Amino acid sequence: MEFKEVVLPNGTKKVECIHCKVKLCINATESTTQFNRHLNWCFRRKASMRQQHISFPSIGNDVPTTILPTLSGKFDMLKMRELIAHWVLMHERPFTVVEEEGLNNMMKYGIPGWTPVSRHTCKKDYINVYESENAKLKTLLKTMTKISLTTDLWNSGNQKMEYMVLTRHWIDSTWRLNRRILNFVRLPPPRTGIAIADGIFKFLMGWGIENKVYTISVDNALSNDVAIKVLKENFEVSGKLLCGGKLFHVRCCAHILNLIVQDGLHQIRHIINDIYECVSYINNLENRLKVFPRVKERDINYHNNPSDEDWEKVEKVCEVLKVFSGSTKLISRSDYPMSNLFLKEVCAVKCILDSKSESKDDFIRVMVRKIKQKFDKYWGECNVLMFVAAVLDPRLKMRVIQWAFPKMYYEAEGRANMVTVWDALYELYGEYVQGNQGLTIACASTSQGDGHGAIGEVAAVEGAEAWDDFSTFLDLVETAEPSQSKLDCYLGEGCHKCVGDHDSFDALQWWKANSTKFPILSTMAREILAIPITTVALESAFSAGSRVIDSYRASFSPATVEMWLCGCDWCRTLNGVKKWCKKEEDEDHLEIQLLVVSSYGSQQIG
Repeated sequence: MEFKEVVLPNGTKKVECIHCKVKLCINATESTTQFNRHLNWCFRRKASMRQQHISFPSIGNDVPTTILPTLSGKFDMLKMRELIAHWVLMHERPFTVVEEEGLNNMMKYGIPGWTPVSRHTCKKDYINVYESENAKLKTLLKTMTKISLTTDLWNSGNQKMEYMVLTRHWIDSTWRLNRRILNFVRLPPPRTGIAIADGIFKFLMGWGIENKVYTISVDNALSNDVAIKVLKENFEVSGKLLCGGKLFHVRCCAHILNLIVQDGLHQIRHIINDIYECVSYINNLENRLKVFPRVKERDINYHNNPSDEDWEKVEKVCEVLKVFSGSTKLISRSDYPMSNLFLKEVCAVKCILDSKSESKDDFIRVMVRKIKQKFDKYWGECNVLMFVAAVLDPRLKMRVIQWAFPKMYYEAEGRANMVTVWDALYELYGEYVQGNQGLTIACASTSQGDGHGAIGEVAAVEGAEAWDDFSTFLDLVETAEPSQSKLDCYLGEGCHKCVGDHDSFDALQWWKANSTKFPILSTMAREILAIPITTVALESAFSAGSRVIDSYRASFSPATVEMWLCGCDWCRTLNGVKKWCKKEEDEDHLEIQLLVVSSYGSQQIG
């Protein structure tokens, strides 16, 4: 119904638009042309139709979520308060923002039923949102069998406190990469490895996931090495670590690259300082177009002009650092890369270091050999996770091992490492098969009872029921792997050939498409590829922490900090907000206000 018949005080009958309340005359011929013409330009009707489909978009690698429901025409202030709490958390706004006169004037104009919200009410609503999302997260964690974690420490300069952040990573049922901050908790001194391990284990018990941990990714601090050793010993007692714990400790690749590059740049630190000082000096001049030597001739205050030899050295160093730049871009992008992508980067770094370490240039040879020494310290041993993840990339399989090992190791060492990777791959797959077997047999036993009764039951059922029972029988007897396992089949097939852009290939989508063909192996691939190879994803939490715990919020208690930082992360994910920046914040601030007015105003005004 778009119109309704009304009778005016003078007795005249007219038709009224239910959207804009405009009254139209009824023609004697009962023509409806004027009604159709009105509907075509009725702005209230168009606005109402648009608002029926309002939802926040999902972000690239997260679970798609719709926050705003289809509007029923009834204003709900409680729902508005919940959305306001989401808005405040998403964009890290102060609670006092809801008391701004301009915001409330606009809302009152657009929504006659609007009730101003105080900062105290907003804080209560934000606590409710946090507790609600916390409960949802606990429920989700209960359904998961294996969880990969990253952890790191961050010092708040304004509070003079150190916090530990714990983040989990997984690939959901739609084969999308996800991550959530679980804890952002103060770690009191002394911050020893044992204290870090105790803190992590306490957090895991709080979430009920202490027996589900697959891997933990950390940077290369000595205290973290101790913490991981303690945790690994604790988990091994319960026998919950897959592959004998070979994958449990994941070193942050970004941190390793940084250490390697810093060692190399130490050779030219005085040149770097001179270039930094001269660039800073030139930037402060009104005329910035002068070249460095000319500035030295004309400006008596300029003292840091690099020599021609210095510039040549810098140019040579840049050639070596170019390969590190590509690797850094890969592992530092906002959506953390899957673990299958890093082997080729490490191999490229190894090749350039081997080549330059034999350079005829004494300066480059000395510098690169120092870098290579640090590289071999961290990647000289066989990195099982990196190689297994690469094999689970259908473009690479075992061929990438045959290609990379001769470049990375001497012949005997390469053969030994290949055996290590092969054994680990099959050991891991065997544990997945065994775990799946137990689940299938348990389900079949529950449905069939003992073996003697099953035969009689098969004879008793007919038609479709017999086929259902036969399917259950197949699940039971065909669970055991045949002489050639699905892993053998996967490795025996040729590597997947990409069509088009090789870098745009998504291994997860390939495994999703082939999950029926490789049911157990696809589960293994999904959980291996979710393991983060870097702790860079934690930097977003630290940058958010530095904004939240500013000089005005330094009085926040550690419990409030955790609630705020976790709530911010969860709400940004829930509402499809990927990252914070000042420009985006100002635009979103206005956009959400206008969205609310347009959502409810069209139904309330008039």
